[in-house]
Amino acid sequence: MGLRLLYGHLNSALPDNEDLYNIPELPGAREGVKKLINAAISASKPQKRYPKGVRELAGCRGPHWFVMSIIREYHHVVADQFYKGLGVALMRKESDVMVELLLELKRQHIVALPIHDGVLVADGVHEQTIEIMEIVFEEYVGVAGVVNIED
Repeated sequence: MGLRLLYGHLNSALPDNEDLYNIPELPGAREGVKKLINAAISASKPQKRYPKGVRELAGCRGPHWFVMSIIREYHHVVADQFYKGLGVALMRKESDVMVELLLELKRQHIVALPIHDGVLVADGVHEQTIEIMEIVFEEYVGVAGVVNIED
């Protein structure tokens, strides 16, 4: 969600790819790319090497600078915001979205339990909850959100 929040923070259009961490030039490296991007968003200065355990997780081929250059090129719209220490501000925005979501669900008489960046709801209200989540996210962030259902 951090990267999606960053796009919203800049009022920038999202890439066509729904999963922003799936970069075609880095196949199979989604989890590592996600960690690298979130580290870059949170850091106040550029890193010179992979965070501990990320190279193996990433399945990334090549040195840190090379992989980050691919990431920066793919996300060129927001890449100049890397290494500016925006992580905490974006976490606050995520928290604000969650609070508003829970309040709106309550107004709609839907009982929801927050779990990290999602909610647990009864089986009969999934569709309504998804619709509310999408509306609240876009209102607060300025870009479309992605909602997945997990069993």
